[in-house]
Amino acid sequence: MAYSLLQIVQQVARRTNLPVPSIVLSSPDEQVQQMFGLVQELAEELNEDISWQANIVRVTWVSVAAEVQGTVASIFGAEMGDIYSATLWNDTLRKPLYGPLDKYSYQLLKSMIPSGPINQYKLMGNEVHVLPIMTAGETCSALTRTKYCWTNSAGTVFKTIPTDDSDLPLYNDRLMTIGLRARWKEEKGLPYAEDFRRYEMLKANKATRDGTKPTLYLDRPSQELTPGIFVPAGNWPV
Repeated sequence: MAYSLLQIVQQVARRTNLPVPSIVLSSPDEQVQQMFGLVQELAEELNEDISWQANIVRVTWVSVAAEVQGTVASIFGAEMGDIYSATLWNDTLRKPLYGPLDKYSYQLLKSMIPSGPINQYKLMGNEVHVLPIMTAGETCSALTRTKYCWTNSAGTVFKTIPTDDSDLPLYNDRLMTIGLRARWKEEKGLPYAEDFRRYEMLKANKATRDGTKPTLYLDRPSQELTPGIFVPAGNWPV
């Protein structure tokens, strides 16, 4: 079972010979509050450093008949961290939204009448611009990375900052524990190099095994679906 916020702080307190707290968020103890600040800083750093599968979500929206499809926040959510390139797609027409347009290409399309049959996007002014103007009512989608670092104990509510001692990190609890221990020692001016080395090694290990990875073929093309008739393997009654 994954460690909660409280259990992570308690584990580090035991390892560093500190009083073990029974609460974190509402604790009046300055040292406990310092640990909370450090563990939140650690979670945010992990979110930024690595594209964890727990942070990847698919967002859909419905197109409007205008160049500006909406603000980035209104389409992808206020807690969106990054939009993954080459994942913007027009699901209705079953084709990609090409882009992003560079500044020159955007200006070129704006001056052309008509601007061409292929929809291309550009993020500008915190808005999603698409040229030529799309037909209203088409479903579009993209993969994005969220800024969420925590979830409630049931795993149903995602949060950027924990609001309950029972909240769970989206990342490996051992990684959080070792990382917090290294950060606390650094903050206190204590030797932390070995803890930090263990943290970096574990982070690299977890990152390489996070989610599933594609199989790379050096002796033949990668296995991709192509048009054809597929016959499942096995025995067939004849």
